Amino acid sequence: MAKLTLAKASVEDLKKEIARRQRKLPTLIAARDALNCQIAELGGLGSVKAVPKRAKRKPAKKRVRKDKGMARAGSLSSKLAEVFQGKKKLSIAEAIQAVLAAGYKTKAKNFSSMVSDTLAKDKRFRRVGRGVYALKG
Repeated sequence: MAKLTLAKASVEDLKKEIARRQRKLPTLIAARDALNCQIAELGGLGSVKAVPKRAKRKPAKKRVRKDKGMARAGSLSSKLAEVFQGKKKLSIAEAIQAVLAAGYKTKAKNFSSMVSDTLAKDKRFRRVGRGVYALKG
């Protein structure tokens, strides 16, 4: 019988092929189990259970910010920029008080770390001294 490709196969041919493979399945499983027993005897491991293969993970999609230069309206960095407007420089403690007074809501236990990290990493701010920042420009 000539090899049949799926693209050219009729629905009836596909049903026949599925039925043929289902009939053959129990003998294949029995042969696999017998081979596993032989492998176990050769290895001295006793009975070996079939170990299922792990499914491969899909690679994570990279998230891309659409507006790379602009921060979200209610974000910490945008609130800090608002607070720094018109002020020459602020310490981290003063910035924290000003941001909270401006209405920024947080439940963070390490809010001072978040503020200092934001000030250090955001390109809109520059470090003037130890723990003291100002707006660039």
